[in-house]
Amino acid sequence: MSSDLLTSDLSPLSNDDLYAVVESFVRAQPSEGWQVEYTVQWEPSALKDVAALANTFGGVLIVGVKKEKTDPIATLVGVASDSEYKTGIASSIATNLVPIPPYSIFECVMPEVPSKRVCVVRVRESRVLHLITSKDSAYQRKPVFVRNEDVSEPASASQLRWLIERQQNAPTLGTRVSERGSNLRHVMLVGSGYQRPDDGDWNYSARQTSTTFLKLGMIAMDAPPIWLEESHERWLESTVSRVYPGFSGVLSSGAAVQAEVRGADFYERAVYHKNLNYESKWRVTRDGDIGHATQMTCGSVGPKGEWSVVDLATYIVLFMRLATAWWAFNSYFGNGHLFAQLNVPGLEVLRHPKDGYFIMGFDAAASPRPSIHKPSLEKHAIRCAVQPSSGTAIAECDVSCFGDESSRVTVVSSILNQLLRSLGHGADLKALRDHVDRLLQKD
Repeated sequence: MSSDLLTSDLSPLSNDDLYAVVESFVRAQPSEGWQVEYTVQWEPSALKDVAALANTFGGVLIVGVKKEKTDPIATLVGVASDSEYKTGIASSIATNLVPIPPYSIFECVMPEVPSKRVCVVRVRESRVLHLITSKDSAYQRKPVFVRNEDVSEPASASQLRWLIERQQNAPTLGTRVSERGSNLRHVMLVGSGYQRPDDGDWNYSARQTSTTFLKLGMIAMDAPPIWLEESHERWLESTVSRVYPGFSGVLSSGAAVQAEVRGADFYERAVYHKNLNYESKWRVTRDGDIGHATQMTCGSVGPKGEWSVVDLATYIVLFMRLATAWWAFNSYFGNGHLFAQLNVPGLEVLRHPKDGYFIMGFDAAASPRPSIHKPSLEKHAIRCAVQPSSGTAIAECDVSCFGDESSRVTVVSSILNQLLRSLGHGADLKALRDHVDRLLQKD
């Protein structure tokens, strides 16, 4: 896996390897944004960028990159220096920012121009309010900065209030995140056997609560409250159709029906596949959280019924895409907490009857085109337990909106591995990562 400039430990990298990571990043990020700022050299004006990144969603300031407003792309030019450049940057931050934000600096020499250097100032999101204490009169009048798209600007009154409230609530953040995750799992029940599936209010008809399901939730740790309205509802409808085309296919064919439920602080869409007795639902909340719950039974191919590991991996990948898109829609690029709950009591793992490899049951990612290739997982990837545990598994992982494809592979593989091991199954993490990587690369 390649290193990720925003999340990986860059300390072990050689000079040339670090430069290659920076060069690749700048090529992939030709413009500045919420978490990216470029500057040709370190100047006192860069203090506002470091403070703004820390006060908002974190990010990187790369010194040695030319990107003017009129430039179509960023250019890695380096900064001339015969000695270590990062010492001066660190001194400036320590002297002029209170409290000092969580940051690290990585420096490398340009391989083809040894007289020039590049510095990466990586700033972490902080729940403490960071002020600029420079004697510059502009900073004395407005010492608090936040990030807005690709600009670091003084905090408005409402932004300042949010920053202060975030700092006050920091000691109880872990408890509140846990409570929100628990609540999301509790309210997203998967139904089965609806008595009136063809009626307009089918979701209110008599049904059973399924004991087999997968629940996924992404909790936005520091998102400001969202005043839910119609644009959020239309976004969820259109994005679910795009990310989960398999459900769009069964809806258009008439094999499934859909419904919506709303409240003051949430909006939920549900799809019920009548032929398969298979329900899935998606929910967004005013806290910026998003959840997905779905049936996991693949029918009764075997005597006890079966569930698919390939389905599980696919659902986690698709949900990560959905959650990332939800955050971007609300201009939130901070940290989150991903949780998963899998209930498959009494079900066996679905495998190919002849070759033994793990296969897909319900393809939520399938395009309506019949030529779509259904993914499978090599049989050596999982060592199935003879007698699995109770059939209930929980997994969780901290997530940053930072990162590239490799960090998403790590997150999804970690959740998948935790769930499998909680059920008593052994897993080859490399094989899981390879499978997740292939899933992420699919259109």
